[in-house]
Amino acid sequence: TWTPTITGVTTAGSYSSVSAHGTYTKVGNLVTASGSFYGASGSGAGNMRIGGLPFSTASGNGAYLGILQGNSGITYPTGTTEAVIQLTNNTTYGEVRCNNPAGGDYSKMQYPTTANYIRFSFSYIVS
Repeated sequence: TWTPTITGVTTAGSYSSVSAHGTYTKVGNLVTASGSFYGASGSGAGNMRIGGLPFSTASGNGAYLGILQGNSGITYPTGTTEAVIQLTNNTTYGEVRCNNPAGGDYSKMQYPTTANYIRFSFSYIVS
């Protein structure tokens, strides 16, 4: 297991929840991680970042995407409907991005100050 965290990119802030739980499976250099937050609230600002991953991403392999689902408290940027987690090279976090149906770049999801439930799952390569 692992304990996921939520921070803001501009201001990390503090995030608390009734429960934050994560599990992972590592086979060779592939890690599949999933987790959830329930009854969460926080004070960060900027783009939403999920951190505390059990292993750092490998150099050159950070752009693996996963899915994120949430209910009340999660606000999608205008014109977007789905969220993914974009992992960065040599880090233990991923930033949440949203699709752009018009075909443009992914929009960045902002830090949620409250959310009843957030679930996520993704796979990534480690060194």
